[in-house]
Amino acid sequence: MNHDNSENKAAKKLADILSRNKEDSLKQAGKGIVFDNEEYELAANRQDNYLEDLFKARTSNMRLFNFAWLFLQFKEDAKFEEFNFGKKESTLDDIESFMLDVLTSHKIASALAEEILREFNRRAVHPEKLTWAIGPRTSRWIKNKITPFDRYQIKRLPNISGPQLTQAIFDFMDADLSAKIAHLEELKTQWDQNLKTDHHLKWLDDKVHGKERRELAWAALCDKYPDRFNVVRAPSKHQDFLEIFDQLAEEGVSKRDFIKSLKGKESKLKTANKGRKAKNLDILLENHPRLKKLAEHWAVPECIALDRLISEAHEKEFGKE
Repeated sequence: MNHDNSENKAAKKLADILSRNKEDSLKQAGKGIVFDNEEYELAANRQDNYLEDLFKARTSNMRLFNFAWLFLQFKEDAKFEEFNFGKKESTLDDIESFMLDVLTSHKIASALAEEILREFNRRAVHPEKLTWAIGPRTSRWIKNKITPFDRYQIKRLPNISGPQLTQAIFDFMDADLSAKIAHLEELKTQWDQNLKTDHHLKWLDDKVHGKERRELAWAALCDKYPDRFNVVRAPSKHQDFLEIFDQLAEEGVSKRDFIKSLKGKESKLKTANKGRKAKNLDILLENHPRLKKLAEHWAVPECIALDRLISEAHEKEFGKE
């Protein structure tokens, strides 16, 4: 009989321990001697356990916790440091600190977490509606397109960008879900139309003449938009020009017309260079026929092959400048 009473007392004691609220559990957790980074790991685990218990979701679901951070910042006047948003550990730390230190009880924290969850489930856009917008190039394009809908200026927060930023803005946007989806579909239509005109810019990515043509294109852009483009900071990749024209196309600049004008300039340059070529390069080729063979092997014009040879010889003799 005494044995049964002891078991009942032990069971009751265990139940009492398990029923303690989260604040008490946190205060009791992690005490004792720890070594190396055990204390940090214990603290991280306590944080994960607390937030996961409170929000009924894994802390790996940063889409939810980004929403929670924004909700607390803009709806509860949390006064978080803006640079914390977008960094997982800092975002979670802010949420935990607010729930534990600012709110007066676990009951209030639980009620607020439930409200945040309801709002997230009401506002969050289904992931498949955003898959087209997750690439780096698309994310940069869409960032400027959704500015009118970014009521809280989420995009100015310094440590969030790309797909995370797009998701955060659309999730937190307090609008009817069907309206959000309709807006996204309209943006996707515009993006698809933009991609269809990319073939005009393929001229800049020519295997042989691409570098020269990109230099010509950059000079034309700097001349037309001197306050916008710096001649010293020339883009080196074809991808850079695609992204530049993503924005210019929004302003009504035609990719086809721009490339057409460049082709005319390239033709004039070739005509202007014919006289110089006859006087010097042809003489050089006559005396050094191996240059032509080398140019064919490198799949570049003779003048570029010659320039490469001179550059390499100069570097060998005098070192890099």
